[in-house]
Amino acid sequence: MDYLQPNSIDFTLLAFKLMSNSLSNIDYDYYTLVDTTLMKYVGRVGDVVSLSTMSSTRRLLKAQLNILIVGGGIAGLAAAIALRKCGHQVQIFERSSFSNEIGAAVTISPNGTRVLREFGFDFKKVGGVAIKSQQTYDASTFEKIVERNWGEMERICGAPYEAMHRQDLHNELLRLALDNSNYDHETAFQLHRGVTIVRVDAENATIELDDGRIFSGDLLIGADGIHSKVRAAATGSASLPIDSEWQIYRFLLPRGEITQDPEMRNMKGENSRKVFEVLDPAVMYQARLIWYECRNGEVQNFAAFCRGMANQTKVEGIVDLSLQIHHIATNYSPDYGYPADKQKVIDLFKAFNPTLLHVIEKADKITHWRVYERIPLPTFVYYNRTILVGDAGHPMTPFTGQGATQALEDAGALLVLLSNIKSKAEVPRRLEMFNKIRVARASRIQVDASTPLNKGVNPLLALKQELYEKDELPEALRAADKSNERRIWDYKYNVFEKCEKILRVRESKL
Repeated sequence: MDYLQPNSIDFTLLAFKLMSNSLSNIDYDYYTLVDTTLMKYVGRVGDVVSLSTMSSTRRLLKAQLNILIVGGGIAGLAAAIALRKCGHQVQIFERSSFSNEIGAAVTISPNGTRVLREFGFDFKKVGGVAIKSQQTYDASTFEKIVERNWGEMERICGAPYEAMHRQDLHNELLRLALDNSNYDHETAFQLHRGVTIVRVDAENATIELDDGRIFSGDLLIGADGIHSKVRAAATGSASLPIDSEWQIYRFLLPRGEITQDPEMRNMKGENSRKVFEVLDPAVMYQARLIWYECRNGEVQNFAAFCRGMANQTKVEGIVDLSLQIHHIATNYSPDYGYPADKQKVIDLFKAFNPTLLHVIEKADKITHWRVYERIPLPTFVYYNRTILVGDAGHPMTPFTGQGATQALEDAGALLVLLSNIKSKAEVPRRLEMFNKIRVARASRIQVDASTPLNKGVNPLLALKQELYEKDELPEALRAADKSNERRIWDYKYNVFEKCEKILRVRESKL
């Protein structure tokens, strides 16, 4: 075998020329040269161009895609990390500047922490709190309704169940996305902050900014939340919200406010998630308070839910790309929800035990918004060029705590299915696999987070059995009283194994 010795020749160009001469049926424009800085020589072996480096010998076989991501929140950053690990060029377009620490806590169940672990996520750095149990109480009498021990999550599900501040989660994902040492491949990554997108062409994976700049890629990923511009462009219209009738009120308290208060200190639980409910069999429950910790237990997170009254805001709030709240309203609020009057909140939850009302009284700031739902989409892939992930693809209520986790599953699927692509021609087939895996599961979990309405019928509930079937949910888990068993089944889900399995099956048929 004759080797090409290093000299002033542009070896990258030479490698491409060699491949073009020796291989056919390959879209060489999408090939990239790996470890060019370590290249010793390029050699031709049969019909494969190999790259010999000082440390190893690799095959020049991976197609590199140029991918645009709209949205730099949890879904967008997780997708960027996955795609950089695949060796692709990635650009994120984010309308905020990430300058504010806004938001509340979030729980990530094992099906999501499994993905974070693969990314190299540092749970200790973010002050993650392992959730080991959940207790549900009557909010008036404090009678315990049920207790679930989740202390063996790592053993049972293969990953931990973690609670953390949403901003800490976001910051760590941002660090991982920016850290070049996190990747084996030499890939370009750009983060465009504070930009406004005025046009989206989903068919051609193109966006235009308000300053006139136009960006085109091989793929466009919509990770821009509930009011997604990418989804509107892909589907041809904005999705219509369905009023769930629920209001959510959120606030944080420092640990000391609990431990130093004689009325509250005995309620404190380590590594636990406490739920207090005012029950109404007709509509599951009418009011609920959820309490868990983040930041190594130093911050206590509270989320209170109640059926909204006619005179309450009907404005929808979402955690947007910068973890701020944006609203369908002319009086845009740059904060995390609308400020709530504390006394009005206490009046709303007057059925709660006085001790719980005392907890609300301690709050320095309470924010609130309306919870809306959407009909599940039939596909997350459009024109074989555009993909919807996170809330852009499958917005769901917070009742099952799966919103952020499903965005992480999306990223896990991208990591497997967009790796080792030999040519651009393979991309549509890989996207079809992504669609097959993600639509059924994410849509089923989306409707599982739905609740009955006081007025009218929630159309999402009518889709449950159909989506259970599509997601191949075991028959024994489909009954309404099997929600806990269904939850554990979901926690055990391994998106990597699922994607690798379908990839092996499809590849074997080629």
